[in-house]
Amino acid sequence: MPKAEHELGHASTIKAEALGVPGQRRFRVLIEAEGGKACAWVEKAELQELALTIQELLASEETKRQEPRGTPSPAHTQRQADLEFQVGRLALGYDQEQDWFVLDLSDQSMRRGRVLVRVFIGRALIGRFAKEATGACAAGRPLCPLCEAPLGPEQHVCPRANGHFSL
Repeated sequence: MPKAEHELGHASTIKAEALGVPGQRRFRVLIEAEGGKACAWVEKAELQELALTIQELLASEETKRQEPRGTPSPAHTQRQADLEFQVGRLALGYDQEQDWFVLDLSDQSMRRGRVLVRVFIGRALIGRFAKEATGACAAGRPLCPLCEAPLGPEQHVCPRANGHFSL
């Protein structure tokens, strides 16, 4: 696992937010941990995929455990980090030994393989985050039941309903 520029340690809070009106919303992940705070701006699809992956991991047999074995002991930076950045790449891992989830976030401008922020998240906290992220993504514009395109205030011309859709 590559070393992170900012290892924030154990998260005390992780939240998913959608800001703005449907159709023009921006999404962010807010993290508070021992080593500081981070505000990571993400795309809606990234947030949805992260929430789905978390839910799948929580449901898998490999990650089911009755009690955590310990707390992570990362060598995070001495100074408190307060970061805000646009996510270019994110990765979710699971430390089976410690029963913690590990979230790595990289800035858009970083080279592949470099990690800007790493945070360790407990099972209950990451479960609540996944539900919150799913809710934030679902609260936008409803989708057309035929073509799954977002419906807005303007009239929707569905390619599947008017015969112009091709596979």
